[in-house]
Amino acid sequence: WLQWEAYTKDDAAKEKVEAIESYMSNKTREGGFRTVTSRLLYDYIDYGNVFATVDFEASYRINSLDERVIDFIGPKVRRISPLDIVFNPLATSFKDSFKIVRSIKNIGELRLMAKNEGEVDGRVGCLHLTKRYMSFKLAVNFPT
Repeated sequence: WLQWEAYTKDDAAKEKVEAIESYMSNKTREGGFRTVTSRLLYDYIDYGNVFATVDFEASYRINSLDERVIDFIGPKVRRISPLDIVFNPLATSFKDSFKIVRSIKNIGELRLMAKNEGEVDGRVGCLHLTKRYMSFKLAVNFPT
């Protein structure tokens, strides 16, 4: 189903075409593309719209020798529920419209974002949210 279409004669070399198609086939298989696409199909049936984005993911695992081993590196399709997105339906195109996407993060994800965020403003925002959550948790007396 995935086919490479070359722009130049050099890009149409058989070895290059096979390498690119094999690489993309492997990435879509390992990245769970079929499962996400199936859920997107159900979104289209149920809501009449489909929303998704592509994220770059790098995940690792620790093997029995305590070495860090690559689990998956590459593009991954992420479904956005039609109930979790708001945009301007009067905009000239979806691309030109503002979008607000709801996402739910737990405290561990916020701490990880604060640690790994590249921009200073992003780190400060994540740290602020983490501290705010913890103060709310103490005020309401939720169990840890």
